[in-house]
Amino acid sequence: MAAISVSMTIHVTTIIMFFMFVENVFGNGVGESSILCHEAEKQALLSFKKDLVDDYNKLVSWNISEEEDCCKWAGISCNAHTGHVSELSLRDGSLTGKINPSLLNLTHLANLDLSLNNFGGIQIPSFVDSFVSLRYLNLTYAEFKGMIPQQLGNLSSLLYLGLGHNLDLYVDNLHWVSSLSSLESLDLSYVNLSSIPCTFRNNMSLLIYLNLSSNNIDSVIPNCFYSFSNLEHLHLSNTNLHGIISSDVANLTSIVNLNLRGNALAGKIPSFMGKLCNLEEFDLAGNNYKGSVSMVFESLSGCLSKSLKSLNLGGNKFDSFTGQILDEMRDFKNLLILSLSNNIFSGPIPMSIFGNLISLKTLDLSSNNFSGPLPEFPVSLSNLEALYIFSNKLSGSLPKSLQLLSKLKTLFISNNQISGSLPRSFGSLSNLEILWIDSNNFKGDLSEIHFANLTKLKFVYASGNKLSMKVNSNWVPPFSLLVLELRNWNLGPHFPMWLKSQKNISQIDISNTGISSVIPQWFWNNFFSNHFIRVDKSENQIYGKIPNFPNDISCLLNMSFNELTGPIPSIPISDMLDLSNNYLSGNIPDCWKYWPKLIMIDLDNNNLNGIIPSSIGFLRNLHSLHLRNNSLVGKIPKALKNCSALIGLDLGLNKLVGTIPRWIGSLPSLGLLILRSNNLTGLIPIEMCKLLKLQILDASNNNLMGRIPRCFKNLMSMTSKSADQYLTSFYFSVDTQEARENVNLISRTSQGTNCQVKSQKNLRVFKDYNH
Repeated sequence: MAAISVSMTIHVTTIIMFFMFVENVFGNGVGESSILCHEAEKQALLSFKKDLVDDYNKLVSWNISEEEDCCKWAGISCNAHTGHVSELSLRDGSLTGKINPSLLNLTHLANLDLSLNNFGGIQIPSFVDSFVSLRYLNLTYAEFKGMIPQQLGNLSSLLYLGLGHNLDLYVDNLHWVSSLSSLESLDLSYVNLSSIPCTFRNNMSLLIYLNLSSNNIDSVIPNCFYSFSNLEHLHLSNTNLHGIISSDVANLTSIVNLNLRGNALAGKIPSFMGKLCNLEEFDLAGNNYKGSVSMVFESLSGCLSKSLKSLNLGGNKFDSFTGQILDEMRDFKNLLILSLSNNIFSGPIPMSIFGNLISLKTLDLSSNNFSGPLPEFPVSLSNLEALYIFSNKLSGSLPKSLQLLSKLKTLFISNNQISGSLPRSFGSLSNLEILWIDSNNFKGDLSEIHFANLTKLKFVYASGNKLSMKVNSNWVPPFSLLVLELRNWNLGPHFPMWLKSQKNISQIDISNTGISSVIPQWFWNNFFSNHFIRVDKSENQIYGKIPNFPNDISCLLNMSFNELTGPIPSIPISDMLDLSNNYLSGNIPDCWKYWPKLIMIDLDNNNLNGIIPSSIGFLRNLHSLHLRNNSLVGKIPKALKNCSALIGLDLGLNKLVGTIPRWIGSLPSLGLLILRSNNLTGLIPIEMCKLLKLQILDASNNNLMGRIPRCFKNLMSMTSKSADQYLTSFYFSVDTQEARENVNLISRTSQGTNCQVKSQKNLRVFKDYNH
């Protein structure tokens, strides 16, 4: 899982750091020399800066009034003997703009790194080929677009070329690559390569790292990939490869990391792979291998079994452990990471088999069909640091031998049917940092003993169980959490005092936990100290008022279905605000322009009055607005026209007046519109026929008149059996049963209407349409 990806990232980073180290041989010893940078090169850099947008002031030091010597500017290195700029490294500078050709004056440039910036889809400048001294060129993750200039083939001294992970780069051919005879590292991931001519392999005997991931090669593995005798890292993930792995793979005698994930490879893995004595990481996840997993271990047996550290077989169709797997696994004594996730294994977990992997640190068996109780853990797995067995069908209670896993840092057993209580020995997992036990059937009481030694615990995801916290009111936990999710636990009736010491939490879910009290001020003070928080305390009996929040934080708040009173406070919301089903009163504050990132507002079923504030029109990212069942007055504000991303709008059961505005038809994504039980008058505007994604429409119990527009028959989203998927993809806080009763398009229409409605059987209709 994550550990495998991290390991690969470390390899890439190591290569990059190596080349940067090589470049430092040129010397950045300007501090020990009196030689200043050359005036022409300084002016070239200043001209280059003028065409860049530096929102984060990464180039603030490029200022001759502050520092005249450009060799001391951020990202610049110079040759200690000549003063010429040898390195321009602006990696991760969040820069935008364009690249000024003034850089051509840096004639001694050996290292150019513009990776991890955003050049907004401009082309890679063709003049790059003029940097004849260039040995390191990194343009990855920089948002370049268009054809890769073939002139890059003129950079004959290049050791590293990184063009991967850009917007939409493509090449006509790769013949120019063969001119880079000194190249040791090549990254063309996410480049549109329709085919890979093996001629690109010519003159590239020094290549150590090759990444062609996320391209559409759409063939068997080209034979030329097997002929790089010095290649240590080969990444061909997500390239639509199919067929088998050829026995020629044995020619990759130097290979350390082989990544073939996300393809359609199948068949038997050649036994010649067992001769790859240097291979440490092998990723076959997301292919079409099936049958017994013992086939893999049999094929990999040999000297490879001694070197292999990471094996990812997830996302295939392996279904059993038959064969001589016990004997075969014994040889893999250095294996640290094994993933068998997302296969179709069933039956009990054969834990004794994995016990042969005595060095194993990460075991991933998630998303299979394993059933029965979680077996006892053998002592030989005592080095395990991460265990992923979520999304299976495991039952029974946790085995007592879990305490043997004293080095465990991550335990992920969510989405099973594991029951019983958490054993007291659970508290002996002193290295545990991440705990996922949500969506199981755990029950019983937890005391201080269960957490006595969990001093490193940071993340707890335990919602959806029937556990209770039975701790002393003055208990101070030994941990300092960042995330806490205990939905459906029993924490009440008093607000849990032990949370007072948890001052670093940025995400908390204690919804439906039986709390019946006010929220103490210290709780808010703790959260105000963080810059971003997610709070869900819904479905309790919390009463009192919510305080105003400071403006320097960002919050996602759900306190629906409580007994809150008073006005809506000032809350700097980032994504979601749900205060529905409370007793809030007063006007809706007119200050929404300060929170432009809001996606959802739900104030349904309160005692709010006054008008709908026009500042809601500043919320251009708003998907869902629910103000149902209040006492709002006035007209539907025209400012809502600016909320062009709206998918759900519920203004029902208020006291709104005026007509249904014509501009409502300018909300192209609207799928739910509820206006029922107001005092709306006039005609149904024909512009509503533009709402082609509309699935749910309720304007009943108003004073509307006239005929239903003929074009309503074109609102075909209402007839689709799969139409609900569009709405349910986002949270709308609409009671499903009531919605289905109220949301249908025309059940009692005006007599004599000329509207000819097709597909009447499937068409959703208005209830009680008054004409």
